[in-house]
Amino acid sequence: MNGRTIVLAAALALAGIAPPVSAADFGVGADFLDRRTILFPIRTESFLIEPEIRFNTSSSAASGGQTSSDYAPGLGVYLRKESGPQFETYWGARVGYQMSKDTVPGLELKDSTWRVTPAIGVQHFFSKQFSVGLDIGLQYSTTESKTSTPTSSATGHEHGWDSIVRVLLRAYLW
Repeated sequence: MNGRTIVLAAALALAGIAPPVSAADFGVGADFLDRRTILFPIRTESFLIEPEIRFNTSSSAASGGQTSSDYAPGLGVYLRKESGPQFETYWGARVGYQMSKDTVPGLELKDSTWRVTPAIGVQHFFSKQFSVGLDIGLQYSTTESKTSTPTSSATGHEHGWDSIVRVLLRAYLW
């Protein structure tokens, strides 16, 4: 859990919006459709606070020393409501940042992307500790791309909306 998440949870608790952290369930999870994303859900009485991280690095000597890296931290904050003994619904938003870098000899590509995704979801609990969830969102992203060669460089910008569907597996540790 990163420092910003602790500060956010503490601020919500002090403001009386959420119960103190001691009354929370902490867990770990994954996005089944994007297996590189790891989730750290925190369930309180009223909120689901979910820091996430996605990372990937690769290199290939066969393609002349090509390397790629992708790092994307994010945070989701959702209101949650129990919808029966084994289901709960949640709605809120995720904010994330992604930094990507691809290098081949003589060429470097860098992207930095900010994302905001309002989302709604439902999760089914197989037991107190395990759940599978499905959420959908409408993601707005803005990307700055930089291309560099030894003799030139160029920068581009892109903005857009995209629908996002996630299948989430979560395990609550306590």
